[in-house]
Amino acid sequence: MLNRESSDKEILDYQLAGTSIRDIGTISFLSWVLNKINGVKAYSAATQEILGLAKNPPLGNILEGEKIKIVRKLIEARAEIL
Repeated sequence: MLNRESSDKEILDYQLAGTSIRDIGTISFLSWVLNKINGVKAYSAATQEILGLAKNPPLGNILEGEKIKIVRKLIEARAEIL
């Protein structure tokens, strides 16, 4: 389970559908992120930033540093990441 104390390495090595966050593609990663915000406070800043990212996704691959920031925003929004 990821939490605020999780290191960058723990976040990148977290397993999703048989692959790690580090290796997952952009579309699959954003899909996972959007599923995680279902049920969190809609008007929190972290949730709105994630929704903005989903509405205007980056072209190509998301860099590891950006994936870490996004996961930290999920944690900040109190999404359950089991």
